Amino acid sequence: MTTTPKPDSPQLPVGWHPDPWTDGDLDRYWDGSTWTAQTKPAPRKSKEPRKRRSVVFPLTFAAFLLVAVVTAVMMTRGDACKVSIGPATVDFFACQDVEARQSQMQQQVNSAKENAQAQAVGQPASTVNLTGQWLPTQGGFTWQIEQYGNQIVVRELTPYGITAVAQGTLTGTVASLTYQAVDGSTGSNVLQLVDSRTLRGTVRSYTTNTESTLELHR
Repeated sequence: MTTTPKPDSPQLPVGWHPDPWTDGDLDRYWDGSTWTAQTKPAPRKSKEPRKRRSVVFPLTFAAFLLVAVVTAVMMTRGDACKVSIGPATVDFFACQDVEARQSQMQQQVNSAKENAQAQAVGQPASTVNLTGQWLPTQGGFTWQIEQYGNQIVVRELTPYGITAVAQGTLTGTVASLTYQAVDGSTGSNVLQLVDSRTLRGTVRSYTTNTESTLELHR
């Protein structure tokens, strides 16, 4: 038994080909001039490799990448998170690694709080209170600041959790901080409260000896 060939059937070599009457579920035999009634299930196509899921988020504490961001890929394991500083991005750290280190980062937060509370004992109360959520001008993450007397503890929060922890001292309206990012990199921040809702200053990397500016609002 044969079937009527479709008018637009191409001149195919004899053999099995995708059935022109179905949506790819069957192969049909072409005898050189006619599609026959012989069919068989089409071989399953191999699935395309799963595309990597890239997430872009800025790491202000990790501003040591300000120079490297243009030239270097730091981590490319699994689903890569990306640093975004200005218009450029680079792979920064595998997102699952960021997530896996949340327990470690939370321990750093707890330790920083205990240390700050201990150092605040006996110190005069500050007339400036930085406690609260602060957002950078470019958005994309949050600084959660907690103040104990003149002692400051900061968590940098992104959709993947805590990406850096900082601790330091508030002297007048100037906060001097040291930080450690989720990849172990370290640096410092010097920020001044220029009005009740604005912090402005610099971020310096101990890794690359680079410095950038930073502005935060609450």
